[in-house]
Amino acid sequence: MKTFIVPTDFSETALNAAKFAVQMAAGVENAEVILYNVFDDIKSSTVDAAVKANVISRHELMIAILEKMQVALYELAPVRMRIAAEPGELMKNLPAFAEAEKADMIVMGINGASRLAQVFMGSNAINIISETNCPVLIVPPEASFHGMKKILLASDFKNVSESIPASSITRVLNMFKPELHIANVDQEHYVELTEDYKKEKEKLDEMFAAFEPNYAFLRFYDFEEGIDTYVKDMGINMIITVPRKHSFLAKVFKTSHTRELAFHTNVPLLAVHN
Repeated sequence: MKTFIVPTDFSETALNAAKFAVQMAAGVENAEVILYNVFDDIKSSTVDAAVKANVISRHELMIAILEKMQVALYELAPVRMRIAAEPGELMKNLPAFAEAEKADMIVMGINGASRLAQVFMGSNAINIISETNCPVLIVPPEASFHGMKKILLASDFKNVSESIPASSITRVLNMFKPELHIANVDQEHYVELTEDYKKEKEKLDEMFAAFEPNYAFLRFYDFEEGIDTYVKDMGINMIITVPRKHSFLAKVFKTSHTRELAFHTNVPLLAVHN
């Protein structure tokens, strides 16, 4: 079973991510989508019975809304689905839920009214990513599903044996059997690769031999511009990145004046932990 968890607050952004998730899962053998909602918890022991009863009724309400959402999504893509709702805080509940379900991927929408750093319900994508070992797919608000025919792995080509989680990425690739592209952006790239780049390329060749990767060494001063250009030119359907401290992912999420990669390309970004 391949399990995709879709957290939702029932916003348009979250609904778009859910649509993307079910269409994506429909092409994966033995896949299941879990529509998941976390609502406010009441922890105080001093609250009266009526207030506590309201939590129970709210749970019933969330389940009812999730059921309607499930029906509508099934008409879009007839994939196996179930629903879950629980009181608490998304940042705490979601990682635990993903671990309990042995999820293969969390699919999240982002708030189109703000930078990539802002995820629905005021959460931060970097925090979600840092709190779970499960791959997290960030779906831009205007993204639409066009298959997973071409997937791009962004790499700095530095110590790839230790920095690239080959087994985790391979599990993702095996779901979709895509054409794999591996890209590096560096302002120093010229006609001939350096010996260091050649050695790292050989390691990547070995890691992903089953997918016969295509390589791109892009000479750009700006990383986001280089990746964005390649994504558009090659018709890439998803970008995979490995978030690390001071990595490009952190830069994209935290920097307000850079070109915001996922918004600009409308291509989902998958963060896979090392």
